[in-house]
Amino acid sequence: MTMNAYTIILEKNERFRQTLKMVLVQQGLTVLTPVGIKQCRKMVAAYRPGLILINFDGPGSEAFITEIRSGYPEIQILVLAAAGVQPEQTRRIKAFADDVILTDTP
Repeated sequence: MTMNAYTIILEKNERFRQTLKMVLVQQGLTVLTPVGIKQCRKMVAAYRPGLILINFDGPGSEAFITEIRSGYPEIQILVLAAAGVQPEQTRRIKAFADDVILTDTP
């Protein structure tokens, strides 16, 4: 199965978002960087990306990840979570995301 060339990065930290974007563009991906969940939801519907990188930052993120997984099961979801995320939250995220990466970036 070929992954859609679109990748969405949902990350509030501008510097981190731009670094991720630069690396992915160098790998040949077309990267979309919505501002907030509302805009991301519209981009997901319009572009059907192959991958979403999402910064986990609370209940809104968890609900959004659950929404994407149930509505678009073919989209790969990679969650970026601060190293301080509680173990219970990490277990819940892993139930819906394809993988979780713990970061030191706030």
